[in-house]
Amino acid sequence: MLLPAVFMVSEREDGKWRARDPEAAYATPQGARDSLAAWLRVMAPFTLKLDDATRAVYAEAADRLDDKRRNALSVAERRFRVTRVERLVRIGPDGPEGPRPSDFDPDLPVDVQVRRLKEQGLWKEEDEPIVLDERTQELSRLMEQEMARAAAAKERTRRSEDG
Repeated sequence: MLLPAVFMVSEREDGKWRARDPEAAYATPQGARDSLAAWLRVMAPFTLKLDDATRAVYAEAADRLDDKRRNALSVAERRFRVTRVERLVRIGPDGPEGPRPSDFDPDLPVDVQVRRLKEQGLWKEEDEPIVLDERTQELSRLMEQEMARAAAAKERTRRSEDG
């Protein structure tokens, strides 16, 4: 059975196109574009530890992506593209096909992950306060800035449509 198409962001690496985040799929091309723009503004500066000049280059690329609704983008010698992905499910007499033994599954069951975190002293119960380190506070600031930027852009669009 053919499922509805989804959209992802692909990146050109070593001469091949690869999903930038294989787990992230969006119902619309705009959803994939928005995801890429947010990554350029928030996660790239955070995870790649970009300096201010390079952050500005990535933010300007995100602005271009937002303004022109592009499906391809180059920034700092990296190439990205919004990609249409068609999915299907094989259905046999016993119903939908389940995972095969050869299918890669990197994640342990949740209960095993929780037990290991508790053994390492890394698991916090819900009533324990969480103290954010400086790096996590930086990520929080970047996310708040992006959410404020997106809200302002949405408000500008609403006002221009209302006349």
